[in-house]
Amino acid sequence: HVSAGPVSGGTVLRVKVLHPFLKTTLALRCMFSEKASGVPAETLNSSMISCLAPPHRAGNMQVTVVHGEMGGEVLGSFMYEYRETPEIVDIVPKHGSEEGGSAVRVVGLHFVSGTNAVCLFGESGVQNASVLSSTLLRCLSPADTNLDRTVALEVSMDGKQYSNSGMKFTYTATPRVTSIQPSVGSRGVSLLTVSGVNFGTSGSAQCRFGGADIVRGNLVSSTAIICATGRVQRGNYTVEVSLNGVDFTTDLLTFVSSKQLVVTGIKPNFGPEAGGYLVRVFVAGTRPEGVMRCHFGQESVINVTALQVSDSEVMCQVPAGSKGVVLVAVSA
Repeated sequence: HVSAGPVSGGTVLRVKVLHPFLKTTLALRCMFSEKASGVPAETLNSSMISCLAPPHRAGNMQVTVVHGEMGGEVLGSFMYEYRETPEIVDIVPKHGSEEGGSAVRVVGLHFVSGTNAVCLFGESGVQNASVLSSTLLRCLSPADTNLDRTVALEVSMDGKQYSNSGMKFTYTATPRVTSIQPSVGSRGVSLLTVSGVNFGTSGSAQCRFGGADIVRGNLVSSTAIICATGRVQRGNYTVEVSLNGVDFTTDLLTFVSSKQLVVTGIKPNFGPEAGGYLVRVFVAGTRPEGVMRCHFGQESVINVTALQVSDSEVMCQVPAGSKGVVLVAVSA
């Protein structure tokens, strides 16, 4: 039989009863309180009856099945729990990807652990829920390809009696990161522009560096987010973004944070073997103390003085060299 139901009553209880005259017995009742007269029971077959739970305050009680007009003979008893109807106060986040999988935290009242708790997204998106406390549970949103669709979100402790709180959850297109500028930077406070698609025009933007450090982002447009790299230590980091504080992109673009200068570009990046011409060398990183120099080739002992144009650019005169590709570095 069902062991629990709402305080509003109305739950149909089917109870197995062993009695030789069950089919011919007319006066069967389910007693939900010693002081009450009970409710009539219906005989379903030779070993099963049913009765309808009346309204009652929350709590556990012993239900007794009796036979006879005055309830003189006790045929059996069982424990039944009256539960308050669950209520939703808030959900976090309130929107998630069309692909589903968003871990939604539901804050409310009258959640019961150890039950068959579920979340209902819309009319048919039933998802198992984990009850963390009497006021908090968590469930994953199902997939929904209807973009920008808002659905009702309700919860139930038994898959039958649902809340009626009118909470809404919105599905949005899945965000993607397509580029990061700059892709190399110095340790310290600098701004990083993350470009992509489906960022939307509202929401709480965040950037995550290497799967651990999370910083607040500035949502500039549906295709750009700006984040500060101040807390990022030296190293290589994947950069992902989130628009709801829960779901992050998984595009694996990399940002390099360095204490030293890193060459990010050269213009022009080719020329005659005789050398003698100037090139613009673009750098990122912490500017070292002393005179800056450009090195052409890993094995070359030839280095030339660099003229600093800005924090991110120096100019160098290319020395003579042999035909081929060489590495260019900047140091002090």
